[in-house]
Amino acid sequence: MTLAFLGEIDDVVLQSLHNQADEIPKVPFELSLNRLGYWSKPGILWLGTDKVPTALDDLAAKLVGAASLLGIRKEHRDFKPHVTLKRRLRDAPMGPLVDPDFTLQVTEFHLMESRLHKSGVQYQSRLSWSL
Repeated sequence: MTLAFLGEIDDVVLQSLHNQADEIPKVPFELSLNRLGYWSKPGILWLGTDKVPTALDDLAAKLVGAASLLGIRKEHRDFKPHVTLKRRLRDAPMGPLVDPDFTLQVTEFHLMESRLHKSGVQYQSRLSWSL
Protein backbone atom coordinates (compact mmCIF):
# COMPACT_ATOMS: atom_id res chain seq x y z
CA MET A 1 0.00 0.00 0.00
CA THR A 2 1.53 3.29 -1.06
CA LEU A 3 1.19 6.08 1.51
CA ALA A 4 3.11 8.68 -0.51
CA PHE A 5 4.70 8.31 -3.93
CA LEU A 6 8.07 10.09 -4.00
CA GLY A 7 9.52 9.34 -7.42
CA GLU A 8 13.29 9.33 -7.80
CA ILE A 9 15.24 10.78 -4.88
CA ASP A 10 18.96 10.97 -4.19
CA ASP A 11 20.77 9.80 -1.02
CA VAL A 12 20.87 13.31 0.51
CA VAL A 13 17.08 13.67 0.19
CA LEU A 14 16.66 10.08 1.41
CA GLN A 15 18.57 10.89 4.62
CA SER A 16 16.56 14.09 5.13
CA LEU A 17 13.33 12.18 4.59
CA HIS A 18 14.48 9.60 7.11
CA ASN A 19 15.05 12.36 9.67
CA GLN A 20 11.65 13.93 8.91
CA ALA A 21 9.83 10.59 9.20
CA ASP A 22 11.56 9.88 12.52
CA GLU A 23 9.76 12.93 13.94
CA ILE A 24 6.27 11.88 12.85
CA PRO A 25 4.10 10.54 15.72
CA LYS A 26 3.51 6.86 15.05
CA VAL A 27 0.37 5.09 16.19
CA PRO A 28 -0.37 1.41 15.39
CA PHE A 29 -3.81 0.77 13.96
CA GLU A 30 -6.17 -1.88 12.67
CA LEU A 31 -7.04 -1.88 8.97
CA SER A 32 -10.02 -3.71 7.52
CA LEU A 33 -9.67 -4.61 3.83
CA ASN A 34 -13.27 -5.26 2.87
CA ARG A 35 -13.82 -3.72 -0.57
CA LEU A 36 -12.94 -5.18 -3.92
CA GLY A 37 -12.80 -2.66 -6.74
CA TYR A 38 -11.76 -2.11 -10.33
CA TRP A 39 -10.40 1.03 -12.01
CA SER A 40 -11.15 0.61 -15.70
CA LYS A 41 -8.80 3.19 -17.23
CA PRO A 42 -5.59 1.64 -15.81
CA GLY A 43 -7.21 -1.83 -15.62
CA ILE A 44 -6.45 -2.34 -11.93
CA LEU A 45 -8.19 -4.79 -9.61
CA TRP A 46 -7.72 -3.65 -6.01
CA LEU A 47 -8.56 -4.50 -2.42
CA GLY A 48 -9.37 -1.57 -0.16
CA THR A 49 -11.37 -0.37 2.79
CA ASP A 50 -14.72 1.32 3.30
CA LYS A 51 -13.38 3.15 6.38
CA VAL A 52 -9.89 4.66 6.45
CA PRO A 53 -8.51 4.64 10.00
CA THR A 54 -7.63 8.12 11.22
CA ALA A 55 -4.10 6.95 12.11
CA LEU A 56 -3.53 5.77 8.51
CA ASP A 57 -4.89 8.98 7.01
CA ASP A 58 -2.76 11.07 9.40
CA LEU A 59 0.38 9.04 8.67
CA ALA A 60 -0.04 9.41 4.90
CA ALA A 61 -0.71 13.16 5.21
CA LYS A 62 2.33 13.70 7.43
CA LEU A 63 4.58 11.74 5.07
CA VAL A 64 3.36 13.82 2.13
CA GLY A 65 3.97 16.96 4.20
CA ALA A 66 7.50 15.85 5.09
CA ALA A 67 8.23 15.12 1.43
CA SER A 68 6.83 18.52 0.44
CA LEU A 69 9.19 20.27 2.87
CA LEU A 70 12.05 18.58 0.99
CA GLY A 71 10.78 19.80 -2.38
CA ILE A 72 9.21 16.49 -3.44
CA ARG A 73 5.98 17.21 -5.30
CA LYS A 74 2.75 15.57 -4.22
CA GLU A 75 0.82 13.45 -6.67
CA HIS A 76 -2.34 15.10 -7.91
CA ARG A 77 -4.66 12.36 -6.73
CA ASP A 78 -6.32 11.82 -3.39
CA PHE A 79 -5.06 9.16 -1.01
CA LYS A 80 -7.09 5.99 -1.60
CA PRO A 81 -5.57 3.20 0.49
CA HIS A 82 -5.59 -0.03 -1.48
CA VAL A 83 -3.59 -3.10 -2.35
CA THR A 84 -3.23 -3.73 -6.08
CA LEU A 85 -4.14 -7.34 -6.87
CA LYS A 86 -3.80 -7.28 -10.67
CA ARG A 87 -2.73 -4.76 -13.28
CA ARG A 88 -3.59 -4.36 -16.96
CA LEU A 89 -6.93 -6.14 -16.88
CA ARG A 90 -8.75 -5.53 -20.13
CA ASP A 91 -12.22 -6.22 -18.79
CA ALA A 92 -13.88 -5.70 -15.45
CA PRO A 93 -13.83 -8.89 -13.39
CA MET A 94 -17.01 -10.49 -12.10
CA GLY A 95 -17.99 -9.43 -8.60
CA PRO A 96 -16.81 -11.60 -5.72
CA LEU A 97 -18.89 -14.56 -4.61
CA VAL A 98 -18.05 -13.60 -1.03
CA ASP A 99 -17.17 -10.07 0.09
CA PRO A 100 -13.54 -9.74 1.20
CA ASP A 101 -13.00 -9.42 4.95
CA PHE A 102 -9.36 -9.12 6.01
CA THR A 103 -8.28 -7.36 9.19
CA LEU A 104 -4.64 -6.38 9.66
CA GLN A 105 -2.78 -5.04 12.66
CA VAL A 106 -0.49 -2.39 11.19
CA THR A 107 2.60 -1.94 13.35
CA GLU A 108 5.22 -0.67 10.90
CA PHE A 109 5.76 1.09 7.61
CA HIS A 110 8.60 1.12 5.10
CA LEU A 111 10.18 3.28 2.44
CA MET A 112 10.28 1.02 -0.59
CA GLU A 113 12.39 1.35 -3.70
CA SER A 114 10.86 0.02 -6.90
CA ARG A 115 12.90 -1.03 -9.90
CA LEU A 116 11.52 -2.09 -13.24
CA HIS A 117 12.97 -5.34 -14.61
CA LYS A 118 12.04 -7.51 -17.58
CA SER A 119 10.18 -9.80 -15.17
CA GLY A 120 8.23 -6.88 -13.70
CA VAL A 121 8.61 -4.46 -10.82
CA GLN A 122 10.77 -5.54 -7.89
CA TYR A 123 10.55 -3.84 -4.51
CA GLN A 124 13.26 -3.43 -1.87
CA SER A 125 12.81 -1.98 1.60
CA ARG A 126 15.19 0.95 2.15
CA LEU A 127 14.03 2.28 5.53
CA SER A 128 11.59 1.04 8.18
CA TRP A 129 9.73 2.52 11.14
CA SER A 130 7.74 0.89 13.93
CA LEU A 131 4.36 2.34 14.85
